Amino acid sequence: MKSIERAQIRKRSGLTQTRLAKLTGISQARLSSWENHETELSPEDIMSVARVLEKYLRQPMSFDGTKQLARVLGQCDGR
Repeated sequence: MKSIERAQIRKRSGLTQTRLAKLTGISQARLSSWENHETELSPEDIMSVARVLEKYLRQPMSFDGTKQLARVLGQCDGR
């Protein structure tokens, strides 16, 4: 699977960083740093993000459930 940017997945869901922050309880600043590959989220936080993104995704993606989406989010890189 090709690398997919974290921000790209969020944007496909139609969510802003601010809205995702409110829905997950993770600060917008921390989400921004994570999307920019400056920091990593805990596995629990990645699952929280994945649950919300899966619920809001507008365009189908090739993920088989929240756990696979969480794995992809955790492995996205800047390449």
